Amino acid sequence: IIFSGFLCPQDMEFRRKPPFIPKHPNDKARWKRLIVVLEHCWLESEKVGRKYELLNCDDHRTEIKNKGQDYADYRPDIVHQCLLTLMESPLCRAGLLQVYVHTTSGRLIQVLPQTKIPRNFKRFSLMMVQLLKKLRINAMQKSRVHLLSVIANPVTKYFPVEAKKIGTSVKAPLVDAFKYVQDLPDDKPVVFVVGGMSRGAINVDYVDETVSFSSTGLSAASVCARLCHAFEAKWIPDGAN
Repeated sequence: IIFSGFLCPQDMEFRRKPPFIPKHPNDKARWKRLIVVLEHCWLESEKVGRKYELLNCDDHRTEIKNKGQDYADYRPDIVHQCLLTLMESPLCRAGLLQVYVHTTSGRLIQVLPQTKIPRNFKRFSLMMVQLLKKLRINAMQKSRVHLLSVIANPVTKYFPVEAKKIGTSVKAPLVDAFKYVQDLPDDKPVVFVVGGMSRGAINVDYVDETVSFSSTGLSAASVCARLCHAFEAKWIPDGAN
């Protein structure tokens, strides 16, 4: 990826060999996969001094206070942790995962499976700033492959028609993640909605049901990890991951 004015492509590899993904519309419609939507994500950039920065609760308390917002809500590190967990999973490498990020400002971000998320939060922040400004991050200079891109809402128009849509909340009925996933249809895609914020509940109207994976609450990244592990146990043969 070329991060003009931010990072050099030699600094880090941001893409990897893409997993096999069906191309034909009929095959794509039947393509089984886990679709994860990270909802209510606080990803906002603002000009600080001479450059734009991704607002976070540690470094930009004054700027956030001037906006009349609570700095405790500005936790882009939660999105960073979730994306690291999801995109580095064997499920993603096997071409069985799709990820969307929906921000509190209404922007919808698509993340391609071959995207390698920077492990360093500062580099991740620089990448998000460029994405929010340019609306896409290309695989390489002059490439038509957009590893990350801001796409049109609503997210539901990208779901397969037959996909079951499931929300997650600590206040929902408690289920065992592995048993719950095992009982889902084996050959159909499924959507899980995970909150990408530090507090509060997911408020979306497109889920069919809501479940909880722990009675004491889990971080968003932990929920993503449990989902990946459960679907890996279901879809990936022993030893393939």
